[in-house]
Amino acid sequence: MNQVEYLEPSLAQVVERIGTRYVTVVGAPRGVEVPVSGPAIHDPLSAVPPRPGSMVLLVGLTA
Repeated sequence: MNQVEYLEPSLAQVVERIGTRYVTVVGAPRGVEVPVSGPAIHDPLSAVPPRPGSMVLLVGLTA
């Protein structure tokens, strides 16, 4: 059986796919060409930070 290599999309690719009408990059300290491993919902009451490489979603907040 052949092994399939999964490549994580970059933040820029995710934003392009979703569309800037629906998502805005507020901060990208390492740039937008870094791979993202998955979404994380921002919870200001949580003591656990998102995993490195997560795309943190701040739903309904303004910059």
